[in-house]
Amino acid sequence: MRVLIFSLVFIVFGCEQEVEVDLTKGFEPEIVVSSFFSPQDSIRVLVTLTQPAYSNRYRRVRVSSAWLEDGFNQRHQLIVDEHFFDTDLLSSGIPDFTPGSAVTLVVESDELDKLVTAVDTIPQPAYLRGFEIIPVKDEHFYYVGGTIIPPIMDDENDLYYEIILYSTEREPDDSNHHFYKYDYPFSHHYLITREDYYPGVMLIGAVGPPTLLWRSNKREPFYIDFYYDSPSIHWNPIDGYRFPKHHLKIELRTVSKTYFDYKTSLYRQQYAVEGDFLYGLAPPVSVRSNVVGGTGIFAGFCKVDTVIPLEARSFK
Repeated sequence: MRVLIFSLVFIVFGCEQEVEVDLTKGFEPEIVVSSFFSPQDSIRVLVTLTQPAYSNRYRRVRVSSAWLEDGFNQRHQLIVDEHFFDTDLLSSGIPDFTPGSAVTLVVESDELDKLVTAVDTIPQPAYLRGFEIIPVKDEHFYYVGGTIIPPIMDDENDLYYEIILYSTEREPDDSNHHFYKYDYPFSHHYLITREDYYPGVMLIGAVGPPTLLWRSNKREPFYIDFYYDSPSIHWNPIDGYRFPKHHLKIELRTVSKTYFDYKTSLYRQQYAVEGDFLYGLAPPVSVRSNVVGGTGIFAGFCKVDTVIPLEARSFK
């Protein structure tokens, strides 16, 4: 009996001791590059260093030289713009890259004695046709649907797409629209919901992903649809809910497989970290990388967009 009481006292009042673990021991920083590039825009590459977990000591990577190479072995030197925690690599204007061409990134750091490279191919553009937006009756959602015209290709390989939404959040000035990226659209279209990054109906409390990605080997025009929430909602006891006039910009990207694999694995990782109220945490997910000599992403895309105005509406 005394032994049992002593054991209970030890369990209840047992002491604890803090143990410091040096996570920096043997840690070797890696160069991280991040860039999604298009032949329609100037190119920006963000360069950082990996850090030990829970470390408050930030170290900026010093880039000695960086450039881009196209399929004709033409070198496009990048401007090195150093900040306190990171470094930007900037193109001087828009490089003369064309869809279908491969672009190589090279980053040199004499300080770390490292050479980082990455290569990706710019996909051919697709096009939007006949997109329309319909307010859902007595709901704050809007239904969006339209036709995608795929690139003209000779093979039957998958093509990869992404839709990104931008919206004005309030009554826009007719002379100057300020668009903000809109997150968390959702869809019931099978091309989107069949992708493994898209949250299933059994994932309790999950919202839609920041953007919508899917793959398809269709070569004929096809229909795609999705929903988005009103960017701004006002309520008062007299008029009920009021949704101000706004504009929605729909940006369609044809993206490379590297781009698609990176973003879908990133979304899967984010959902895994958030976990699920009923099922708990999901297994860990590794984010894809195409960088040699370091880590990160360097991936190409082409884009088109359309802007649709929405009138104000209300319901009680």
